[in-house]
Order: sequence, then C-alpha cells, then structure tokens
Amino acid sequence: MAIPYFADIHCHPSMKPFRQEQETNIFETIEVQPECQKLNIFTRPVARDIVKESQTNISKCQQGKLRVILASIYTPERKFFDLTNLFEFLLDTFAPSQTVNLGVCMTGFRRSLIEEYVDAHDKNRDKPIDHFSETQKEYEYLVRQSEQNKDFHLVGDYAELQQILNQSEDTVAAIPTIEGMHSLTVFKDFEQQNIPFEAVNDTTNPYYEHFALQYQINIGRIKQWGNGRHAPLFITYTHYFWNLLCGHAKALDTPALSQKLALGKGFSQLGKTALHALLSRENGRRILPDIKHMSVQARKEFFGIWRSYQQQGDNFPIICSHTAVTGKATLNDLADDKDSRNELDNAYFNTWSINIADEEVHYIHESGGLVGLIFHDERMPGGISQKIIRDAKECGEFQKMRDEYVRLWMSNALQIVKAVGQASGWDIICIGSDYDGVMNGFDVYFDVMSYPDFQNHVIQYLHRPIVNPYVEGLKTVEEIKALYFGLTPDQIAEKILYKNVDNFLQRFYHDGYLKNGQVGNIVA
Repeated sequence: MAIPYFADIHCHPSMKPFRQEQETNIFETIEVQPECQKLNIFTRPVARDIVKESQTNISKCQQGKLRVILASIYTPERKFFDLTNLFEFLLDTFAPSQTVNLGVCMTGFRRSLIEEYVDAHDKNRDKPIDHFSETQKEYEYLVRQSEQNKDFHLVGDYAELQQILNQSEDTVAAIPTIEGMHSLTVFKDFEQQNIPFEAVNDTTNPYYEHFALQYQINIGRIKQWGNGRHAPLFITYTHYFWNLLCGHAKALDTPALSQKLALGKGFSQLGKTALHALLSRENGRRILPDIKHMSVQARKEFFGIWRSYQQQGDNFPIICSHTAVTGKATLNDLADDKDSRNELDNAYFNTWSINIADEEVHYIHESGGLVGLIFHDERMPGGISQKIIRDAKECGEFQKMRDEYVRLWMSNALQIVKAVGQASGWDIICIGSDYDGVMNGFDVYFDVMSYPDFQNHVIQYLHRPIVNPYVEGLKTVEEIKALYFGLTPDQIAEKILYKNVDNFLQRFYHDGYLKNGQVGNIVA
C-alpha cells in the first residue's frame, strides 16, 4: 500500500536548530553534544534514555515522507532548572558544575542558553523572565527557514498546504502551533511565577489585572503572525508547571523537581479569560486549545466550557495532541488515582492522569477533534508492557520488542475505537509523536525516518493482530477484527497515518472556519 505522505500533529523541528550557537539550517541534524561525555556517574543515568540527536530535522522528514508537520514552538519553563533542595545538595556534593552539562546534553541547546536558564533561578532571580520574546524569535526562525529553503514552507491554510504538497515529493509543509501558554508570558522576576491560584482567581486582584492584559496583548500578537495567516492552529494550554491559567497533570516522577504548585487545580478566572481570548474571532483567527497536560479537574471544566460553546451553535474541535490512553472509563476514575509508579505495576496501559479516559474520547469524537498518539517510552506503556519491552531488549530479541511496541500503540488506538463503539472512532486517531521534545522515545522508531517501517508494521498487525490478554475486548483475533467495523487494514492505516489529519485541516484550517465559523467540506 502506497501512503502519499505521513502527518504528525505534535513535534518540534525548530526547537534544537533555533537554539544553536550560530543559527542552524532546519534541514541539518543536531548531533549528540560533547557535554554528554562530561557527565559523571551521578548525572549520566538522568540523561541515559533521552533521545539526544535530531529526530525531525527536515532532511529526515523528507527521507521518512513526513510532509505535514504541526510544528510546535516551545519555550522551556525556567522551573526545569529550579531543583529541589535535596537534589541541589546532591549535585553540589557529588556533581558540582554538572547542571549545565546535563542541560546541554539532554536538550542539544547552546551552552550559553542553558547557563542563562540556570542563572534565572540562581544568581539572577531578580531579573525578568521573558518567555514571549523567545517564542516570538522561534516563530521568526521558522519564517526565515521557510523563505530560505525551497522544500520547507510555513503554510497559512489548507489550500496553501495542498499547493505546497503538489509542488514536488520533497516539499515539507509546517503549520505553527505552540506548547504551553506560559510561552506568552513575561515575569518581572523568578518569584512571580509562583503567584498563588487565589490571586489570579480574583478579577479584582492586581495580579489578575496585570496578566489578563498581558495575555490579551500577546494572544493578539500571535494572532497577527504572518499577517494573520500563521496564527497558531492550536496551543497546548498548559505544560509541566503552574502557568497562572489552570492546573497541570503530574508528568514527572523524580525527586529533582517539584510540580506541586497548582498541581491538579482547575481553571483560574485568568485561565478562563485567556481561553475565551484564544477562541474569540474578534481579535483574529480562532486558536484551538489542546488539552494535553491539563489536570483532570481542568479537563472537566474545559469540557463544560466546550459544551456551552457547542450549545450556542459554536462547536470547536477538541485536540489532545500527544497522548496515550489509560483504559479507564471516566475522568472520575482518573481523579481517584495517585499517579504513582506502583499504580502501573499491574496495568498494561499507562494509567497516570496525564493520559486520557474513555469519557474524553467521547468528547473528542463528538467535537470532530483529534487524538495524537505519542511515541514515548514512559508515557504510553504501563508496568506490564514496560516489562515485556525491557525483557526483550535485555535478551536482544529485537523482533519481540518491536512487536510489543506495535501491539502497544495499536492497543491504544483500538481502545479509542472501542470507546467510540463505531467505525468513526478510527477518524480521530493520528500520530502525535512529540519527537524532538526532549523525550524517551520508542527504541525501534528512533526518528521520523522510521515512519515507513511503522506503516509496514501497522499494516502487518492489522492483517495478523497480536492478541492482548491484558486488555478487555482485545483478547482474541475475532474481538480485535470486530473493531475494524468493516474497514480494511489499508483503509485504517491510511486514516491514522495521514488522512485523518488531512480531513481535519480541510474542515478547520482556513479563514472560513477560523474567522467565520464555517466548517469546510471534506473532498475525497
């Protein structure tokens, strides 16, 4: 089966090349940094499993036929370098001067930038933290790369996307997105990041007034990128730390960093104000919110906000751009969990609340949205699948390891379809790899050049399903094939590898919808 191209709704092709000592072409591979060799016995394990070489530089995209990229612009939160007192003590004692080496090794960024990040919480705590300027500069980098390279283009709507794809088989089209609303902030000093929830939940509080104006201005600015044509299609609303808008889900299981501030909270009044500003068409194109990284409580409140828009005749598609499933039925089931390592021991899926429940799949399906399934060794597998993969890796059984990765990814997809209960469940699934997002990737799919292999493995799986004794409804070949709902393996593979993204962009990526609320028709 010939797939014309692949589509990925969440990856970071500009994150590494933009942050080199000298501006680097987006086609080039950023290699493993020399600082990785300088790590000692204490810091080396921290970076061991992180993918350190470029995964989505455009030359690799060309080789892997990844031609539609929703390119996520991301400014790292400075709190990644705000280590706990215990970990600071351990570093100072056993690994002095290792923090910068570790940061450079894991990210691939220039050393001076990592030093700046570290100093923001150390000797420069009284100086401003300007996330927005860095976000603006990364967008401008993408614009320059689009202007300088004939085979890479930022596109402003679906019609331009089709024009670029039809130019040649080597062209790669990128649509801007942003990860984390913190990327639009400017804090006067490090401590201002710790403003309590109550302060921005009170519309009379000076902090609320200050940041409501700041978000209003900067949302307006990004809506004017490219004379309005490059307004981000969506923004991942929160990320790893408190951004004054809504609570985040637990993503880290390490004593080195704390996510406790506002962990699990819902939306603040500031968060609701900023959300409505994104969705407004009065200040430019609508920008869609991405629910990945939201806490369970924030997601509950978000679905209520979405329902109120829908009931007023203004539906917007719900996106979860890079996620996995929990296998849990409801959001309340997720709220009852502790997000602990022990919780995963007897689970096939990763049941942490950063991942989605069946209830959320229903909302996404009803809204016409998308679920991007991640290629992440920590986010997707539960303890059972982790053990199968680890044992196969230790024994050198590559094919067994590959088969388990494919079964794991496809079990996630099948769980989504099972939750929907009809063939249209296949219409919301796509790739959201998170490649180049400083992540622990699948050991068999190192970068986007692996996508043709992944396609072959998906089709093989669909023809000869690998039963899953750990997941209800996937324990026999007959149960699995019943979830195809009459679709052929080729039709299913086509949908999840590119067609669902293409259909989504036909419907929503144009001024007709983003400015006027008119959903486009899908043309086969």
